[in-house]
Amino acid sequence: MFAYIEGLLVNLCILVTLLFTINLWSKGTFALHVSRRHRLSYGLANGGVGIILLHFSIPIEATLIMDLRHLPIAIAALYGGWLPPLLTALVISIGRYALYPVGIATFTGIAGVLAAGVGCAWIARLNLARGRKWIYMNVWSVFVISLVFVSLISDPVKLMNVLIGLWVASIVGGIVAYSLNEYLHRSQEAFHKLHEMTTRDFLTGLHNTRCFATTLVELRERAVRERQPLALLLLDIDHFKQVNDTYGHPAGDAVLQQLGQLLLAGARQSDQVFRNGGEEFSALLPGTTTQQAVQVAERLRRDVEGHEFLLPDERQIRLTVSIGLAVFRETTHDPFLLVDDADTALYEAKRTGRNRVQVCGQLKKV
Repeated sequence: MFAYIEGLLVNLCILVTLLFTINLWSKGTFALHVSRRHRLSYGLANGGVGIILLHFSIPIEATLIMDLRHLPIAIAALYGGWLPPLLTALVISIGRYALYPVGIATFTGIAGVLAAGVGCAWIARLNLARGRKWIYMNVWSVFVISLVFVSLISDPVKLMNVLIGLWVASIVGGIVAYSLNEYLHRSQEAFHKLHEMTTRDFLTGLHNTRCFATTLVELRERAVRERQPLALLLLDIDHFKQVNDTYGHPAGDAVLQQLGQLLLAGARQSDQVFRNGGEEFSALLPGTTTQQAVQVAERLRRDVEGHEFLLPDERQIRLTVSIGLAVFRETTHDPFLLVDDADTALYEAKRTGRNRVQVCGQLKKV
């Protein structure tokens, strides 16, 4: 029995190391409700962990081995939802069949792994606290694996030693694996929240000026590399100071919040909208020509002009915006002058009457 426990604890050390590595590789995205591609990758990664645990398994009989392969299945279900554990169980089953001698123990073990995967996937869909889900998943998986051993081991003493070793290692391993993943999960959540705080404007929820600078550099380099246009809109609320002076700063904040949502709703999926500070907003439009950018800008201008902004005291007011527009490769041949040219166009729009879209200069050929 102690030999079994010792071998399973070695399995646990390998498991903990690999789970930590997966978390660093994935940056915690599997736990943030991301795309199916990420979840498939997470399932494959945990399947790889299961195969490695198979390699360090403990031989019981000719074709019968014991390890902690059920824990990666439960981990995949707990943090990835119903799909990853099914994929993890499938990968482990393929590995068990391909890498080891085939016998009745092989197919029985594969059946146990698949049953563990299906059960964990079902538990993952239940509306339960994560800690309770983990208990149910771990107990179910160990129970299924125990049935495999009961059906294959005829010696009652050996069976008892195997089951005791399995349950002790699974309980200890389950606590360690869950605690580690919870710590890593919360650390990644805190990191993502901190990242959001440093890149989002606290009032409107739009990307802030720091994020604007970073994104501009990235999109500018891509536009130069791929020889694609890049449009920049700079928007400024007309006579915004009068809103603050007449209705108070809370009213001004309400206007900024609503304008931010209005710009987001009016922008295209590929566009990125920012609050650059005060009443100034901007939008970066990758792969957008001057004609297309003017259409987007005019739509945004009309949306703002036709919108009734609701103030904290339930009063409604109407506002307008002036928009300056510059496009790299068309109105601006130097990508480093994109902001300056858009700012010049914005100044011209305000100087010549406001509530209008002004394109910077004349069209230029690169």
